[in-house]
Amino acid sequence: MGTTRDTVLITIETTRADRVGPLYGHPRGTFPWLSSHAETGRVYTRAYAASSWTLPSVVSLYTGLSPLEHGVEAIDRQLPASVHPLGVALERQDVQAAFFGVNPVFVVDRGLARGFDHWQAEVGWPAGRLNQAVLQWVDTSRAPTRPLFLHVHYFDPHCPYIPPRSSTVAPALTLTNTRIPADRLEEMGGCYRIDRADGTPEVDIDVYLERYDRELRGVDEALQRLVTRLAERGLTGPEDRLIITSDHGEAFWEHDDYGHSHTLWAETTRVPLVIWDSGGAGTVDAPVGLTGLTSFLREGPTAPPIRPERAGPTIQATRAAGTPWVAVIDDTTRWISDGTRAWKTDPRSDPTDAKLKSVSAQPEPNAIQQARAVAHPPSPLTPTPSEAELLRALGYTL
Repeated sequence: MGTTRDTVLITIETTRADRVGPLYGHPRGTFPWLSSHAETGRVYTRAYAASSWTLPSVVSLYTGLSPLEHGVEAIDRQLPASVHPLGVALERQDVQAAFFGVNPVFVVDRGLARGFDHWQAEVGWPAGRLNQAVLQWVDTSRAPTRPLFLHVHYFDPHCPYIPPRSSTVAPALTLTNTRIPADRLEEMGGCYRIDRADGTPEVDIDVYLERYDRELRGVDEALQRLVTRLAERGLTGPEDRLIITSDHGEAFWEHDDYGHSHTLWAETTRVPLVIWDSGGAGTVDAPVGLTGLTSFLREGPTAPPIRPERAGPTIQATRAAGTPWVAVIDDTTRWISDGTRAWKTDPRSDPTDAKLKSVSAQPEPNAIQQARAVAHPPSPLTPTPSEAELLRALGYTL
């Protein structure tokens, strides 16, 4: 191994940028290894996912299309046959492509696996067990004469918030001292709500954040082990490309919302992004979208250094909870709408959407109008009863 130029993409489920410490300023050491290792890579401080939940976000990453264009905005949609995902482009270049991920949305065949040599989707696996499967496949099935594209998707920070016992973080320097509104507790079905020992619901948001931070810390440990073991096998070397990011974030009532998928606020869509390749190290503060990675990934081993900041506006969308949210981000403006209301801010100075100003929802920005004009017709998909049960348990609305 090591004679080819390989790409390793690691996406961490449900990881919002502002809880990645100390790399993104979070005072707790949730990601000490990533923060240290990032010194030799490029850190994108204003990176945004294409949606606030896994399926449309990853479909956008694999196609380079916004959710408005590829149409996979809801759980009962799949990639249209007319859209060729990442694996098809890699297959044409004789790149060996392998996916290992944990999330029921990957278990259902949605067209994303086309062109992949290996696609392994599991439910309920912790990061350590997923690491074992990845390394076993590399040891037994890796074709050393072919370039490799390896995508690993960790699930651990997703609810329910049950961190490993060994995962600890320093006590919070400050607490939010906020409570979940009593009249909103019934909304928190599935795995989101934490129950106390006496069976009553926990309403202290700091308890939720404590568990979430510990889950992030546990993933950092697994991330370190995986990258170290891959390096021992000749992957993630100086001639290779390593990308670490997330599919979306998580809300803890910052904008009257919890979890993810319902809205497009920054806590659910702003994600960490670090890239190691021949493009050098440093910090990039320009707003970028994860769809800006796609053209480079599709070019396989011949692609130049990955520069998502050159990809143009980022369009975001979700309709997982029924209400169709849409947003667009360019160099100076972030415009976001729930269909009836709209807000605007500057992502350079307001990465957390704390300074939003109300604006007219109509007409929509040109970038959104253009995306709707070239949208692919939705391709329906009916999950099996067992798949639907798994998805509902995770809070997805069917």
